[in-house]
Amino acid sequence: MSYCCQNFNYSISSHIFCRSDLRIATQPLAKRKRRNFIPEFKAEVVLEVLMGESSQSELCWRHNLGDEQLLKWKRQHLENAAPLFKPADKRYHQDP
Repeated sequence: MSYCCQNFNYSISSHIFCRSDLRIATQPLAKRKRRNFIPEFKAEVVLEVLMGESSQSELCWRHNLGDEQLLKWKRQHLENAAPLFKPADKRYHQDP
C-alpha cells in the first residue's frame, strides 16, 4: 500500500512514516533466508496428504508451508512415480 504526501510516494513495507514532523526514516527490509527441505521430508508430507491422514491446509499450517509449495511437491511426486515401477532389467519388453 502506498501513500502520497507532498509529491512523494511512501511504501509502508519499506519505510516508517512519522506523522509528527513528516520525516521519513528508511529501514532496509530484512531478507528472509530461503528454507531448504530434504527430499525425505517432502515425500513424507506428500504421502500424508495423498493417504488422507491430514488435509492439505492442515499440513501447510503445521509445517509453515504455502499451499502452492505443497501442490508443487505433489505434482513432482506424481510425475516421478511412474519410473519407480519400471523394471531394472533392460531386456524387459512390453506386450503388443
